[in-house]
Amino acid sequence: MGMMCKMMMKNSSMMGTPPEQNNTQISGSPSNESLPGVSGALHLYHVGEQAFFLNHKEPLELTDGQYQTLLTIQTEWESTQQSLTQQRSALEASLWELTAKGLPQYDNIKDTITEIEATNSALRLQFITSVGKAVSVLTPSQIAKINSLWMAEQTGEL
Repeated sequence: MGMMCKMMMKNSSMMGTPPEQNNTQISGSPSNESLPGVSGALHLYHVGEQAFFLNHKEPLELTDGQYQTLLTIQTEWESTQQSLTQQRSALEASLWELTAKGLPQYDNIKDTITEIEATNSALRLQFITSVGKAVSVLTPSQIAKINSLWMAEQTGEL
């Protein structure tokens, strides 16, 4: 199935792209929101990005219950993704209409673009949150295996 969500992001990961060396980090504003994770479990979300860990059933030794829970999370994400994608498509169609006018209205175009980008942001945040739900299903011993899975994926061993 490939990446779960590379839709309309110019084939970029919903998790972002690796930073270039010597690139300054932009720090966001502090938030009360938190995501599940484990210090030292690098690339946990990147491994879960492909299929909510469902593609690693054997290496992670997922139980039937875990597998079903992850499948439910994936299904919920797909439903949310479809809804937000339809919303974005409607906004894109609206933008098309606004820019097709002989005398386009800048403020209307700007507002529509802002809504499109807000929808894109909501899509990415919801995806990352959904992967976080999948992370919370894993046990500490399963999470400990994630780094080796990531390395195997990067070297083409998986």
